[in-house]
Amino acid sequence: MTPRAIRSLPATTAPNAPTTFEDLAAAGQGAVKDGKSELPLALPIGQQGNAYALQPLFTSAGGYLFAAKADGGYDTADLGIGGPGSIAAGELFKQYGEKGAGLFNRSVDTNAIALFTGRKTPFLVAGPWALGQLKQAGVPYAISAVPGWAGKGRARPFIGVQSFYLSAKARNLPLAQEFLLREIYQASPEPPALTSALAKASAKDPDIGSLAQAGAGGQPLPTIPAMNATWGPLGQAEASIVAGADPAATTRQAGEAIRAALGSAH
Repeated sequence: MTPRAIRSLPATTAPNAPTTFEDLAAAGQGAVKDGKSELPLALPIGQQGNAYALQPLFTSAGGYLFAAKADGGYDTADLGIGGPGSIAAGELFKQYGEKGAGLFNRSVDTNAIALFTGRKTPFLVAGPWALGQLKQAGVPYAISAVPGWAGKGRARPFIGVQSFYLSAKARNLPLAQEFLLREIYQASPEPPALTSALAKASAKDPDIGSLAQAGAGGQPLPTIPAMNATWGPLGQAEASIVAGADPAATTRQAGEAIRAALGSAH
């Protein structure tokens, strides 16, 4: 479950995907200027913000939530929100926000997919959950990774994982694992974690392979309790910045609120 850039296609052959967010912005703005679209981009933000959807661009600018530890876990004592990278991300969010270039809008929320299927925007940031609606609407599309900022780091979306428990007493564990992965895929078409199952799914549905490639540089979605104190303040800060608030002051306030919440939780 990873945010990807999904773009509409004027023909059956996919155009080259934007390699930077600036390229995406120029293409989207060009479509609006030419009267082909109403919005340059559909990225869900809403009035309360959406830190999940903005994560790829947040990380590309140098932002991070919690520092990674050597064992793959997260150091909740090292909060990145309020630090230089998060402020740099905020400055770009404001630059491309409602009082700037207009790529980020709080009016885009749960209606993001509908804006794309209604051909009101050439770009959509969504994940595998959008494919059913896209196919049902019959809108030509192509899937690619969310492009990062020019001259900055790689955009790293969150990667979610669906898991299951399998009895250790199963007679054929590899076969049982592949069977369960296949059943999960059929119930909810998303890239299977097992490489052999992924290869089979991709051969039948090219979208699965495209989704796997788009999420190759992502990072596991933190499932630590500290995230409960993080989503709200960070999302609201990003929404306020998109609306025109000062990036440095707003981001630092969010960091202070998160630290206070984490302190009271101990």
